[in-house]
Amino acid sequence: MSYLKIKNIEKTFGKFKALNNIDFEIERGEFICFLGPSGCGKTTLLRIIAGLETVDSG
Repeated sequence: MSYLKIKNIEKTFGKFKALNNIDFEIERGEFICFLGPSGCGKTTLLRIIAGLETVDSG
């Protein structure tokens, strides 16, 4: 059973698509890291997981 499951997450800000069809599952005890260049959606995804941001779909 997954501890956290993200499926088909999409988020846009105006015409800018910050997240497009994001899917992953995290099992209890797993350690993950989000890596990527500035502006690729890392903080947006973490804010969605924390409940601080709403999703457009998913």
